[in-house]
Amino acid sequence: MNSKIKKVSFLITILVLFFSLFMLKNKYSKNKYSKIEFEENNFDFGNIKKNQAVKKYFVYKNIGEAPILISNIQSSCGCTIPIWTEEEMDSGKRDSILIQYDSKKVGKFSKSVYVHYNSKKNKPYKLIIRGFVYND
Repeated sequence: MNSKIKKVSFLITILVLFFSLFMLKNKYSKNKYSKIEFEENNFDFGNIKKNQAVKKYFVYKNIGEAPILISNIQSSCGCTIPIWTEEEMDSGKRDSILIQYDSKKVGKFSKSVYVHYNSKKNKPYKLIIRGFVYND
């Protein structure tokens, strides 16, 4: 009989532990995700002189319930340089990403910049810059 009590006590302890872990998991993962919203996702610089560096700030807001962390920003070429804050940003806050384009080639251009952050879908957000570079 003593061994039956030990077995029942052990089973109850295991059930309580599993239930507690399940409740903690649900408490911290109640569909709280970060979600980024940009004021604009593309920008046209218009006409730019060759070898002129131009800049654009893309302003964004965290409209999700969890903090945003931008882990990486990739550009489609070395002529496009992104600069961003590498710290978490709380829900409801605003910040910006600076995109700098170095115009060394003459002609029309369109460059993509991919913002990787901790979203629910784990899909990068795409920004686009474009314009036309002319000789002096």
